[in-house]
Amino acid sequence: MPQLWTNNAVSTLTTALTATSTVMSVATGDGTLFPNPTSTVDFFVITLESGSNREIVQVQTRSTDSFTDITRAQEGTSAQVWATGVTVELRLTRDGVTRLHTTSEVKRLLVNEWVGDLTNPPVNGFVGYTPTMDFDATTRQLAYATFGIPPEMAASTTALFRLSYTISTATAGSIVMAGNWTAFAAASAEASSTGTGFTSTITSTASTNVSQVVNVATIAASNFANNNTITVRLYRDATHASDTNTGNFRMITFEMEYLTRRGAA
Repeated sequence: MPQLWTNNAVSTLTTALTATSTVMSVATGDGTLFPNPTSTVDFFVITLESGSNREIVQVQTRSTDSFTDITRAQEGTSAQVWATGVTVELRLTRDGVTRLHTTSEVKRLLVNEWVGDLTNPPVNGFVGYTPTMDFDATTRQLAYATFGIPPEMAASTTALFRLSYTISTATAGSIVMAGNWTAFAAASAEASSTGTGFTSTITSTASTNVSQVVNVATIAASNFANNNTITVRLYRDATHASDTNTGNFRMITFEMEYLTRRGAA
């Protein structure tokens, strides 16, 4: 969710709070100093302070000087009882800095960036003007691709593997896509990290050549975030009992989505 900010937003509480209050108000006219979320996913964060007592609160709705839809006791603080007159301030917090320094990135591999296995390669083709790679319903066909891992990848997060695809015939049924990955460090002749593999059963709609998107694996980024490249091996497990679709699985793109740390060296 996008966190909103303004400069010099500070006021005082005009409504006493219990430890479970979800509505609060600041001094008349001071509400405009604070952000005004216009979407249900927007929010801002304030700190309540009196002496050595502090509580961090998330706010998702502001109407003039009233803050509603608030979430108490954020970032390790405790929900407390607050009297009128205590300080209410929009401050830079630990989680706020973390959100500022992370951003979602996507590595997208097109069909022409994949290499087919010499023995059982998928068939390259087109749907209209869109290049595709066809994995058929009877043979385990393999393809490989390698791409670089950015040094700023956040190792404490997860990476999402995702496919966009169509199917060649209007037949319902499940498609089983599987694969594994291997990560390599700089100038390394041997893999520094090898995945255990992933399998995803895709329930495709019975629509010929209609583009669809599916997530096939979620991998802990710590497995390969400190390496330089990752090689992915992908195949349709047509021999799997759960694979019941008789059409070709036509891959359009393969993506890895992950978080990076902005400003990381």
